[in-house]
Amino acid sequence: EDFPSSQYMTNIGLALKRISDKSVPAHSVVNFNILPETYHPRRRPLSEIVFIPAVIAGIALVALGALAYISASSYTTELRNNLADITQTLKPSTAPAEEISTITQQISTLEDTAYAFTTTLNNMRSGRDEKYQDLAEVNSCLPLPLHNNLLSITHEGGSLTVYGSFTNKDTVLNYAEDLRASGRFALVVISDIHQGEPPQMSFTLTLTKATESK
Repeated sequence: EDFPSSQYMTNIGLALKRISDKSVPAHSVVNFNILPETYHPRRRPLSEIVFIPAVIAGIALVALGALAYISASSYTTELRNNLADITQTLKPSTAPAEEISTITQQISTLEDTAYAFTTTLNNMRSGRDEKYQDLAEVNSCLPLPLHNNLLSITHEGGSLTVYGSFTNKDTVLNYAEDLRASGRFALVVISDIHQGEPPQMSFTLTLTKATESK
């Protein structure tokens, strides 16, 4: 009876709201945490979680391309040396022209392969930097109310699809307007908004890259 419950009302409320047995008289349907925002657990945005694996995968692909290019280059050099030795050996004799032609074709094929690897490696590097800048722009324009509600980002060719949830429609409209104002995207369209589990609603943004990025 002497317990000063009024001094511990916040603690009592936080404890009682976790009681799931509705037969308990103290059960409360109120689920409102009045602790300051600083003490609330903070969830990391999905964009931060996806970004690091994407960068690691890009680096791995670049490394594989570089290893393949180095291997093809060394093999090409070896074949050139072999061709020089065979040509030197067969100079006094009458070597079949078919063998020399075959080796020459092999060298030409390997040179084409090495060129293809070099081109692919350069494209991967430029594409990786371009995607990183796009994701950085999408994340920098993200308003504070949506930081924990961005669910996924899909990057295909020259367009991006951003999917998330919200409780305030104006927040999504402002986000789309900021993306348009960034100058990096030629077209920003809210392609879908529909009601989810109340009070949450989901949205989909379609972003088309500009010809000359900011």
